Amino acid sequence: MKLSIINAIGFIVFSIFPCLIVGAEGDVKGSKDHALVGRYAGSKIFEYNLKEFDEFRMISGLESSDEIRLEGKVIRIFYNVPNDRSTLEVMRNFRESLKSNNFKEIYSCSNNGCGKDSDNVRYFRKRILGEKGFNFVGDFHKDQRYLVAKLLRPAGNIYVAIYDFNDSNYDGHLMNISIVELKPMERDQIVVDSNEMASKISQHGSISLYGIYFDIDKAYMKPESKPTIDEIAKLLIQNPDLKLVVVGHTDNQGGFEYNMDLSKRRADSVKNKLVSQYNIEANRLASWGVAYLSPVSSNRTEEGRKNNRRVELVER
Repeated sequence: MKLSIINAIGFIVFSIFPCLIVGAEGDVKGSKDHALVGRYAGSKIFEYNLKEFDEFRMISGLESSDEIRLEGKVIRIFYNVPNDRSTLEVMRNFRESLKSNNFKEIYSCSNNGCGKDSDNVRYFRKRILGEKGFNFVGDFHKDQRYLVAKLLRPAGNIYVAIYDFNDSNYDGHLMNISIVELKPMERDQIVVDSNEMASKISQHGSISLYGIYFDIDKAYMKPESKPTIDEIAKLLIQNPDLKLVVVGHTDNQGGFEYNMDLSKRRADSVKNKLVSQYNIEANRLASWGVAYLSPVSSNRTEEGRKNNRRVELVER
């Protein structure tokens, strides 16, 4: 009885949305479907590319100016789709699936509507597929469908473009799905290692570090500070005679006394982390805060204020 119920549920789900299949044997190594987009049942991934942050132009019409310029996580997936399934059936399934996941359609076209002759369709295909478009031949305008949709969400909006086409001269039924998850670029990803810290301290007596992060108006270090703290600990372990003052610096936003206290508490946080979690002797470290008394840039701009917010290691 239980098996019959499970089979019935499976039949209902895959009859309504047969494209909602995640993963399959025969896919190119390291590839996977996007959780919110899925694949059409029986399709195989033959090319997969992921960039954690890149720019992408999503085509939104037939004119050269019809494009949406995006930045974020970019995923491009090429599928071989079963040849006994029409582009109409496949795209209709994706349209229903995206709608069920709260995507809003931005643009779509089909067949001659995506390019009425060979030159037009080659141009349209090249804009979507890039240089990859030159590898395919055939009369795409007779059997092609394209869809762009957008999902609004607090974690970052998602754009998806699906190009489904039948190429009898190359490899049958093919599909390209491009997904862009909007997000800002991760900044300050260059971690100063312990050797560079030692070199700068030897030459200048100090080094300013920008890889230690705090929430606004807080002194608790964020988890992404760990790589830099690891390198400071390594510096101290490799140089057992080295003693440091950890100096906190802020921008000039807020009162002077407030920033003096905040910068001192942030310096204390770094010192305490090194002592409690890395077993650095407490007498090798001192902590101090100077608020905005030692700027390296003007506090009149956001970029300048960002440069001034830092932790400095000073030899003593």
